Amino acid sequence: MNMNYLVLFNILTIVKSSHAEHVNEGAAENEVIDIGNETVKDKHEELDEKPVDKDENEDADIKNLVIDDHPVGIKKEYLNVIEFVDMISDIMNIETDPQKDVLIGIYTYFDGQIDQKSLLFTAASLLNTDNFTKMVDPDDNNKYKRRGLLRIKDSCNYKLLTKLSGIEDYYNYPEKLEETNTQTVCDTIKYYGYVMKDDYTVRNYLRVMGEGDYGQIKDMPDVVNLVRLYEDFKRLFVL
Repeated sequence: MNMNYLVLFNILTIVKSSHAEHVNEGAAENEVIDIGNETVKDKHEELDEKPVDKDENEDADIKNLVIDDHPVGIKKEYLNVIEFVDMISDIMNIETDPQKDVLIGIYTYFDGQIDQKSLLFTAASLLNTDNFTKMVDPDDNNKYKRRGLLRIKDSCNYKLLTKLSGIEDYYNYPEKLEETNTQTVCDTIKYYGYVMKDDYTVRNYLRVMGEGDYGQIKDMPDVVNLVRLYEDFKRLFVL
């Protein structure tokens, strides 16, 4: 199994390099992308213009959610793909190769860097999709319903994802976002980096993904689970 990881990792690294050559140079994380009659700046401008005051109780709330009996990991500046996949798989009870392939795709895009950016994305995508097994909301008939690792919704966001990809057309073929191949994983992480604007906190993630204000929804089960898993990952990788 370890040899399979290495072979697939080498293949995905080549795919990632090829993918990077096709990405629109105008799709930098902090650059406004024109998506026709509306822009991403229009969609998120109220988020950029209004400073967010940090909830004084947020750190205490998060600290109280950490599972005290979780084993502390060993801090390393860089993990190889086998270590990353095995550590996440153990804590999340992931057993199938398709699920592990998604983790390999995530690892590949982040070049093995373990930080707040990569761990928050990993935690959110695992919880959003029940460990990469549910990639779409089956009860929603909307064309641009929640799909993929980040449960992306709305036509403007599908259009943005298409612009950032430079390869796949998620706007005209939204079902592509339900796939878990390397291309879709990479495109989703590019979207994540663009909308988060270097603020890789749970509060900002919930806000830019349209879930709501952390202070108002912090007691909801999905939010509690996200905070808990994210903090567990940080303990596991000693951040």
